[in-house]
Amino acid sequence: MKKKNKILIIFNPHAGEKRELVGKGYKISIKDIKSIMKKYFLKADYAITKSEGDATVLARNAVRKRYQIVLAAGGDGTINEVANGLVNSNVILGIIPLGTFVNTARMMAIPRDIEQSIELVKIKRVIKMDLGTLTVIKGKSLAKPYYFIETSGVGLDAEFQRHFDQFEKKHFGEIIPLLRIIFKSHRFQVKLELDNKVIETKANLVVIANGPITGAGLKLAPGAKLNNHYLTVVIYNMSQWSTLRYFFNLIFNQKSDSRRITKFQTKTLNISTKQPIAVHAGATLFGQTPVSYKINAACLNIICGFSQSIKKAGFL
Repeated sequence: MKKKNKILIIFNPHAGEKRELVGKGYKISIKDIKSIMKKYFLKADYAITKSEGDATVLARNAVRKRYQIVLAAGGDGTINEVANGLVNSNVILGIIPLGTFVNTARMMAIPRDIEQSIELVKIKRVIKMDLGTLTVIKGKSLAKPYYFIETSGVGLDAEFQRHFDQFEKKHFGEIIPLLRIIFKSHRFQVKLELDNKVIETKANLVVIANGPITGAGLKLAPGAKLNNHYLTVVIYNMSQWSTLRYFFNLIFNQKSDSRRITKFQTKTLNISTKQPIAVHAGATLFGQTPVSYKINAACLNIICGFSQSIKKAGFL
């Protein structure tokens, strides 16, 4: 009987199609990964995703089959799907960053260089990470809670996610849809029930964050930490022109203006609005308000880079 390997690599063949990973027109393949794994004397089994949600199913099967490490070879979507399959287990998540932005790799100080990221698997430096948890959508409890490493958003953020990647890469044609979104948007009345307070205000965007950056590497939730056991709730209450200026500054200068936003920390959160407002989590549209969240503390084991680098960047 063949002995099972301790590592499973879940590979998204479509990851990284928008960027050059090694050289002009070249994209990382399973063959490339196998070659580097062999160089570091790491044996693995391989599984290829075919459609959305496959990575979560494969990760859950990996827990059942008692793999020790599951490597997500893909972008932030693949990584988040794998995290949903490994949550609350002893199986360790590792990252081979193949996507366009790979915010999770950035927050975990994992190099974009594929060989260096695999070298970290050999070193096996592991920390415990929190996950944000979406538990209720449209006022109904989800059969399976949805976990997110980065952020969830109520309002503008759901539409912005579709255009940030191209805009960040200086594809200025994306300015037009962004402008349309902003100028068609309106501030809505929202009620937020946190651990120890209730807030009623107007907002055009509410960000519920586990980590500070999301989308095209934008810091929508400055000050959020991946292991402080709290969600960071950020309320954006701006006019259309102020919103436009804020996000242009964020996109081009990578700077958040804390004076223009309001932040709170909480372990649980209920959000309700007078009119149904769009909700996304992990860049996936889920539905509309009312919605509920909680923090799932220290529920994911993840391989990281040097913790000093992560702390210096403010992610832990």
